[in-house]
Amino acid sequence: MMSTTKYDLTPKETLFIATECHLASLQDGDGDTPLHISIVKCESEKSKELIKLFTISRKNIDILNRLMQTPLHLSVITSQTEILEDLLHCGANPNVLDRFGCNVSHIAAKYNAITCLQASFKHSKFPLNIEKINLEGLTAVHIAVRNNSIDVLQELLHYGANIDVKDNKSGRSPLIYAIETDNFTIVEILLEKGASVCEQTYSGDTALHIASGRGIQSIIRLLLRKGADLSNRNLPNEDLTFFNNDFQMLQMLQAGVSGITHGDKNINS
Repeated sequence: MMSTTKYDLTPKETLFIATECHLASLQDGDGDTPLHISIVKCESEKSKELIKLFTISRKNIDILNRLMQTPLHLSVITSQTEILEDLLHCGANPNVLDRFGCNVSHIAAKYNAITCLQASFKHSKFPLNIEKINLEGLTAVHIAVRNNSIDVLQELLHYGANIDVKDNKSGRSPLIYAIETDNFTIVEILLEKGASVCEQTYSGDTALHIASGRGIQSIIRLLLRKGADLSNRNLPNEDLTFFNNDFQMLQMLQAGVSGITHGDKNINS
């Protein structure tokens, strides 16, 4: 692209660039600019040229289409880290919300776009709000757990995301979400990172209630090793016998916690 310093440009060149800048920010019937479209099509060179035009004209780089998506949102969805970095250098704000109330951290968690998330932490002029709750009542950590986005989950926790945050609708923690999907790997990661086994949902259920109700013995063993209490009751005053009719199995597991800790693999394996 030609230099934009005024002493380098002829009137014809100035008019050409002004026209190009104007066209670059025009929105179609869906609210998409040429930049939105080029990012969706993964046309990286064209996207870079359009970003330059937005910069020259000082147009809003966070322009929303009718789905309330910015070019930055689309760069995360399509995992185009280089384009995302260019947008961030031009002042794109990763905290702008889409129609679901999601910012870049939520979107990265949904698509496991780890390099985009890392670049957002590194290059954004605005601190990324990783505790933002979307319209579904979820933070990026909840979404990372629900979508098995392990890399993103670990990056969020590295940057200090609340590991025990409860969703706004049911009070379920990331640990409980992981148990509900029988995701042993994420349960293990969360517990190793210090997730609480005592957190209760708004109905009083603990992680052990949830694991017991589903009969997930491997996770029950893990929770007991981390100090989960068999005596906890939820708000309807139901103990674990309500969730699992094999309460004798649970008692045996609790009695065998020390054995499990020392490598005994024979207890209800």
